Amino acid sequence: MTGKTTTGKQRHWYGVAGLVLAGFVLVACAGLGSGPGVGGTPPGVTPPPGVIGPKAFVLNRLSGNVSVIDTVTNTVTTTITVGTTPSAAVLLPSGTKLYVANTGSDNVSVINTTTNTVITTIAVGDAPVDIRALPGSTRVYVANSLSGNVSVIDTSTDTVTTTISVGTNPAALAVLPGGTKVYVANAGSNSVSVISTASQTVTSTLPVGLNPLDLVATPGSTKVYVANNVSNNVTVINTADDTIAGTVPLPGGTGPRVVRVTPDGTRAYVLNNTSANISVIDTAADAVLSTISMLSSPVAVVFTPNSASALVVLPLSDTVSVINVGTSGLQVNIVVGDEPNFIALTPAGVRGFVTNGASDNVSVIDPSTATVVTTVAVGDNPVFVVVQ
Repeated sequence: MTGKTTTGKQRHWYGVAGLVLAGFVLVACAGLGSGPGVGGTPPGVTPPPGVIGPKAFVLNRLSGNVSVIDTVTNTVTTTITVGTTPSAAVLLPSGTKLYVANTGSDNVSVINTTTNTVITTIAVGDAPVDIRALPGSTRVYVANSLSGNVSVIDTSTDTVTTTISVGTNPAALAVLPGGTKVYVANAGSNSVSVISTASQTVTSTLPVGLNPLDLVATPGSTKVYVANNVSNNVTVINTADDTIAGTVPLPGGTGPRVVRVTPDGTRAYVLNNTSANISVIDTAADAVLSTISMLSSPVAVVFTPNSASALVVLPLSDTVSVINVGTSGLQVNIVVGDEPNFIALTPAGVRGFVTNGASDNVSVIDPSTATVVTTVAVGDNPVFVVVQ
């Protein structure tokens, strides 16, 4: 970290948009467990001549574009201009379109993933920071942090069909795997809005802790966990009746910013920015099992498909830490680029793509060997990646 000349980028550690709004830091983590399909080609497999392999789409925040990486050759094949400050994106389950939320220009760029071109740009609310696709439908939901609402896009026509008012400064979205509800963390009003996807209305508003910045649904759709950044706790929502099932204190954990659940649904990892550690919650008991000390503040996490390992991004240490989920023990630290801020894994977990915000590149890692396979230069200040 010494001797860098990247002033102006170092504040963008949190992958999506490090927006300080009305006294709150809003962080949307759309790609962490958000559901867009990710893919990749196993090591040693060479595509036929002229065939482009699966792609990784890298959002470059300061250059306002998307770098497209061929994940077979690990080279950038094209760069797509989008809106101002692209911060989050979601790939349709079909893989045919990528929707990019541009926080600075208040719109969503729609990319045809076959032609790698922007086919339309959709105006949404003020400062979109998170975006999610509804499973089994033709809808995409966009959280607009400054206008206090959620835009609903019909992906068959690429138009906004409705705008739903929620709380103040919506910061993150969680879609139930069954697709029946969307939960919205309102950082400014200390609440969660529950949207029925059938009626497209808010059916309930639940009071939670102070400054909820992130939330996640369990794989079985039974619970939603809400990370409350200022009150240093996690609210548990029972999705059957949308009531508060409890509040989990985080002993030794301060500044919880991100919460994610393992694929098997047994653990919730709460990334505590201020205390530089991780609170591990047993989702059966809704209690903290252990607290894992990190080299520096964790900002993103992704799990291997078998729930055996967690890969945690640490910007101030320029590393990705690999944790054994079963023992909560640190296995190894992988040195990547400058100020990494986001990570996405392929479905089989054979490759990981880490965006390095200050060195303007992506580290491609092999989780099985805990090594960097290669480093790919991309645009200015990459903050998010979706793998096809």
